[in-house]
Amino acid sequence: MVYLGRIVQRDLAARELDDALYYLREGCQPCAQRHLTLARRFGATERQIAAVKLAGSSLPGPPPHTDSSNR
Repeated sequence: MVYLGRIVQRDLAARELDDALYYLREGCQPCAQRHLTLARRFGATERQIAAVKLAGSSLPGPPPHTDSSNR
């Protein structure tokens, strides 16, 4: 891996954390996990990752699926 400066790594980590939060809001856990893994690689702390997970879990989830054809 090519060395990236600390500032660049921090920016990349922040971007991955933002992307993870987006996917948590959209309800795609595997997508969010992928971005959290990348954020770790770019130097995000476990505290930052926990904050994103907490923020994502405090959001309302998608509405439950209802199938009106079975009524």
